[in-house]
Amino acid sequence: MSSVMEISEILDRINRVTGRFEREAVEAAIVRQDEITPELLQILEKLLRALEALECLVRSGRVERAVVVLYFRELFDGKLERTRSDLWDCLAGLALELEAAELLPEIRRAYSSGFPQANIVRQICLINGTFPGNGTLFRQRFRLNSLTNREILSR
Repeated sequence: MSSVMEISEILDRINRVTGRFEREAVEAAIVRQDEITPELLQILEKLLRALEALECLVRSGRVERAVVVLYFRELFDGKLERTRSDLWDCLAGLALELEAAELLPEIRRAYSSGFPQANIVRQICLINGTFPGNGTLFRQRFRLNSLTNREILSR
């Protein structure tokens, strides 16, 4: 093996589920971060699209809602790395879109840990335990783009 790990090998080793930490691959990624960052962003984008696709499949009736909610619960409960990322935002938002009240404890726990970034709609949902469905009427009703958190929460 050469002393400089190729980007494809780094990605392969990081993506492989082996049950052990791939320290050498992570260290190589850090050394070559300028080169590997675009690749990692593409992987993140694919994961975000995959989560969104699951929600669409439930809405279209092609996948049972219970199956996706169970998978989301697994992600909340540790299958998704517990560090701040856009995946957490997507996961929390899609759980709300699916009106998955059974996931509220997991969503609240994730928010209290700071993994998803809170936005106004999600904060209201978490505080009230309500779900906006597709969110369109909810956003129009509260004119969320022009109100601050304090204004909304004081209503």
